[in-house]
Amino acid sequence: MPTRTYPLSFGQEKRLLPLGRGRLPHAALQAWARISGPLDIRALARSLQEMTERHAALRVRLVETPTGTVRQVILPPGQAGITLSKKLIRCTGEDQFADYAGRLGSALIGQPWDWSTQAPAQFHLLRYAPDFHVLLAQFADLAIDGRSRGVLLRDLWASYRSTRAGAAPDAPADGPAETDLGDALNRQQLRFSRRSGTANRAYWTRRFAALASDTGSPARDERESPRAATVHETRIAAAELAAVLRNCQQESASLFQWHVMCFALTIFQATAAERVALTIPMDTRESQDLDVTGMFTIALPIVIPRSQDPATVLRSVKNELTQAMLHRHIHAHDLVEAGYGSPSDGSGYFKVRYLEHLAAPGATLADGLHLAQDSYPPPTPYQAAEGVDLIIGAFPGALDLTLAFAPEDWDRTRSTVFAEAFRARLLTAITP
Repeated sequence: MPTRTYPLSFGQEKRLLPLGRGRLPHAALQAWARISGPLDIRALARSLQEMTERHAALRVRLVETPTGTVRQVILPPGQAGITLSKKLIRCTGEDQFADYAGRLGSALIGQPWDWSTQAPAQFHLLRYAPDFHVLLAQFADLAIDGRSRGVLLRDLWASYRSTRAGAAPDAPADGPAETDLGDALNRQQLRFSRRSGTANRAYWTRRFAALASDTGSPARDERESPRAATVHETRIAAAELAAVLRNCQQESASLFQWHVMCFALTIFQATAAERVALTIPMDTRESQDLDVTGMFTIALPIVIPRSQDPATVLRSVKNELTQAMLHRHIHAHDLVEAGYGSPSDGSGYFKVRYLEHLAAPGATLADGLHLAQDSYPPPTPYQAAEGVDLIIGAFPGALDLTLAFAPEDWDRTRSTVFAEAFRARLLTAITP
């Protein structure tokens, strides 16, 4: 085990807060690819090895120091422990194969990650026929965030193309070297640690105080066995996607800002809350580190006052997101001091997750190989024990949207009305 250690990111610190209550975080990010055509399995295995060498986040282990502090080490490439498991699935048809793949994904996604000994990524290749495979990639979200997931998959298939062509894989411009993860972590701590305990903690103290008022979130309780969420999924592409992008352009809003506004408006339509608290993913990377993979995302709340006017809500969303971004670098202990985790903090019921895909949902590689991204997701991948989760899958040319509802609070009829209203809101312009 290497002796040099690195600090946790702000996002990792917050993810580890449940440890104080005796719970280990074990959530995972999955990615699926349906592969049609003559797959070169040796080239795929080599591409995985090259990706592991390039991205230090795939070689991370967490260690506890004698003082009780958790830090991380980066293993040499040869000790990463990442392999490609291969399995031939004998079944009577594609439906049976899809059912098996989904059940496998469901079983894997709930398995805890032993962050001191296990690699933070798993890769499983399922074979249905010589020209039909499915690749399941699973990443521990204590080590890999949504942006990193997209970067890793982009680099994996770019490396596969280069390997098949007999060329060295193309390194991204100014791409990450082995030490870039450690450098990014050290730089963040050096630059923002002091601010975390002063200006940033003061800001979040004010925000959590505001969350103590009515935010539309039912009182929290401890459910020992949360039921599987009620899930609604939809894809927006072609003319509908063009309409959404046109709406964003007209209001000088990013795609993410537009989704958050529409989510807030739909919540106001479905509840009587005077304000809504939305837990939003904040990327703590600096501009030079955008291609450095790791867990740099921290989930923080924004508070939107009630209004039925879309323009007013959009202004509130823009302002809240700007302020949260300015104050996003905060240590876990400063966040707790500010009021996070108190019974009245009001956050965590309505959540937004953003998964950025840096390749189109369907792509053709060398030799006629075709990828269909995120095929065969597990049948019950979401647990929404506390409320409503919005998961945004942003592809070039498509949006895959998932709404996951806690069934204790949202029956099928009510959740369907919400999902339909949210989709309609996305397509509706503010300015005619």
